[in-house]
Amino acid sequence: MPRSTYRSTLLAARCFVVAAVFVGMSVPSLIEGQQRESETRAVANFDLAARWAPYQIRELIHSTSVTPNWINDGDTFWYEWETSEGRTFYLVDPAAGTKQEVFDNDRIAAELTRITRDPWDGRHLPIRGIRFLDETTLQFEVESSQDDESEEATVGDDQDDEERGASRSSKLVHHFEYDVTTRTLRELGDYEAPDS
Repeated sequence: MPRSTYRSTLLAARCFVVAAVFVGMSVPSLIEGQQRESETRAVANFDLAARWAPYQIRELIHSTSVTPNWINDGDTFWYEWETSEGRTFYLVDPAAGTKQEVFDNDRIAAELTRITRDPWDGRHLPIRGIRFLDETTLQFEVESSQDDESEEATVGDDQDDEERGASRSSKLVHHFEYDVTTRTLRELGDYEAPDS
C-alpha cells in the first residue's frame, strides 16, 4: 500500500474515534446505532403501499383498456369508456371502419330525468344492463331512487309474527329501449327479462 494512502486511512480512522469520543459514545455503540438505523430503514411501510393498491386507486384511474361486447356474434361491438368527464358508450363497426357514440349523454340524461323523476347528468349516467337486440336497437335499465310499491317482499320466517307481514321496499327499476340511428328512447311498460 502506498505510504500516502496508508496515512490518509489512518487519519480518517483517528478522526472517527475522536468524533465518537467527542459525541460521548464509544466506538462499538456508534457502530451498533448505525446498524439499528439501517434495520429500521429496511422495514416496509405497508400502510403506504396499501394506499396505492389496485382496489384503492380504481376510482382514480378510470378506463385503461377496452372490453368489446360483440353484437349477435357479428363483427360489430360496443364498449364503455370512462374518464374524469364521465362514461361514454361507443358502437364500433370494424368492417366499415366506423366508431360512434351510442348516446348523446346530455340528451339521454335529460330524458331519463324526465321519465324517472330523478336528477341525472351527462357525466353520471345510471345506465346498466345494456343488451343489443340488433346493431341499432338496444335495451337497458335504470334504477330509480323511488321505492317500488308494486312488489312487496315479506321478511324471513325466523322473525316474530308481528314482523312477518312487514314489507321491505325495493327500488323501482325502469326498462328502456333505445334506437341508435334515430336516437329515440322508449320506456318498456311490461318488461320481461330475457332468459339467460
